[in-house]
Amino acid sequence: MTKGKKRLDFEDRFTTLIDRCDLDDSMKTHYLKMKFTDEVRNIIAYQQELPAPNDYDKWLALHRKLATNLEERDCATRPPSGGGSASTERTVSQGGNAMDLDAMSALDVSLARMIDKAVIDYRVQNN
Repeated sequence: MTKGKKRLDFEDRFTTLIDRCDLDDSMKTHYLKMKFTDEVRNIIAYQQELPAPNDYDKWLALHRKLATNLEERDCATRPPSGGGSASTERTVSQGGNAMDLDAMSALDVSLARMIDKAVIDYRVQNN
């Protein structure tokens, strides 16, 4: 089971259990936010507009949206499941220049794609 699938399954289990409790929306939101993963919390920190603290339905929708986005990102950065293995050894071509783009391995390229867009935007805005 992938991380994204676990995130979405969490939401289903959480809503089933929290609906059994007699809680108001602010308490439901409190318990939902306590269960967010660090990855989801980090992304929420970069959101410009957040739902009201007692708007449980909007917080749940935000979690669903972020979980879906993270799943799509995980799928896009996951290496293809073929029989061959990508070489993790970095080689430097023609003269030993470490900045030579020909020397970049497939692993280096996939790691560069994993950088979160929100982090890049934040760093661009804040130098």
